[in-house]
Amino acid sequence: MRTLNLGPDLSLPLAEVIGQCVAILGIRGSGKSNTAGVIFEELLSARYPLSIVDIDGEYFGLKEKYEVLVVGAGENVDIELDVDAAPGVAELSLREGVPVILDVSDMLAEERELFVLEYLTRIWSLAGKLRKPYMIGIEECHEFIPQGVRTDLKEVIARIALRGRKRGLGAVIVSQRSAKVEKDVLTQAGMLFLHRVVHEVDMRVYSELLPWPKAEVKEQVAGLGVGECIFLSGQSIRKVRIRPRKTFHGGFTPSFKPVETPKLRQVRGEILAAIQKFREEEQDQGAGPSLERLERLEAELALKEARIHELERRLREAALPPPEEEAVRDEEAKNDENCLEVVREVDEEVRRLGKHKS
Repeated sequence: MRTLNLGPDLSLPLAEVIGQCVAILGIRGSGKSNTAGVIFEELLSARYPLSIVDIDGEYFGLKEKYEVLVVGAGENVDIELDVDAAPGVAELSLREGVPVILDVSDMLAEERELFVLEYLTRIWSLAGKLRKPYMIGIEECHEFIPQGVRTDLKEVIARIALRGRKRGLGAVIVSQRSAKVEKDVLTQAGMLFLHRVVHEVDMRVYSELLPWPKAEVKEQVAGLGVGECIFLSGQSIRKVRIRPRKTFHGGFTPSFKPVETPKLRQVRGEILAAIQKFREEEQDQGAGPSLERLERLEAELALKEARIHELERRLREAALPPPEEEAVRDEEAKNDENCLEVVREVDEEVRRLGKHKS
C-alpha cells in the first residue's frame, strides 16, 4: 500500500487521506508551509491529482521535480488565464488528472475570489459525476473561509471540506491566523497539523481542537520548534517533526544573498495546446454572437437614419396641409425615438465587446 512519508516518525497510508480535510495551522516561520509542501510532494509522487490555490505565488517550486501546470496571473505561470477559462482548466485537471497550481498572486481581491469560485464550483459539480480521488490545497485559507463572513466562495470551500468525501474530494487548508478561519471547518477536519502559535486568540482555537487542559495545550505548543507540530488524527495525537521539502520553496524571505531558482520541469506541450485551444474557442463563442448582434443593430440604425432623412426631405420639398404635416412630424418624432433606442443598444454592445476583448 502506498504511504506518504512526511517525517522520520510519521508515515500515512494514502488511503487514509482520500476525501480527508487536513488543516495545517501555525504562525509565520513555524514550518506550516513546509508541511503543506511536503504533503503536496508526497501526493504528487503518488500521482494523486490535485489543485493548489496559491495566493502568494510560492508553490511553483514543485515543478523542480514534478510536472505541474501553473495558471492564473503571477510571475511564474505557464499560461495566463482569466475568469472565463477557469472552469475549463478545472475540468481538464479533474478528468485527465493534471496537477494544477492556481497562482492568484497578481490578482486583485475581487478578481481572485471570482476566479477561485468559478474553478472550485466546476470541480465540485464534475466530481459528483466522476467520483475520482482529488485533493484541493488552499494557502492562507482565512482569506477564503473567514470566520463570521458569508460568501459564495466560502460556501463552496466549506462544502468541499465538510462533504467532499462522497465525491472523492479532500482539502488541505493552511493558515497562519487560526482564529480567523471558519470554526465549523476546523472542528470537522479529520487530520490536524498544529504548529507553534503565540497569540492568545490562536491558542484558544488550539484548546478547542486538542483534548488537553488549557495549561497543557499552552505548554506543549509553546515548546514546539520550527518544523515540529502536534499531529492529531482520530484517536492518535502526538508531537512529530516534518521532514524538509525536497523541492524549491518559492516563499523564501528576501535577503541580500542571491537565491537561485532551480531548473523547473516544463509542462507537456499538448496540455498547453489544449488550454490554448479552449481559450480560443471560448473567445470565439463569446465574441461571435455579440459581433452579429452589433452588425444587425448598426444596419437597423442605418435604416432608421435613412427614414428620418427621407421624412426631412419630404417636409422641405412638399407643401403639405397642416394635418398631414403634423402626421409626418409625429412619424419623424417616433422614428427619432426609435433611432435613439437603437443607438443606445449599439453603444451598450460596443462597451460590452470592449470589456470582453480587454
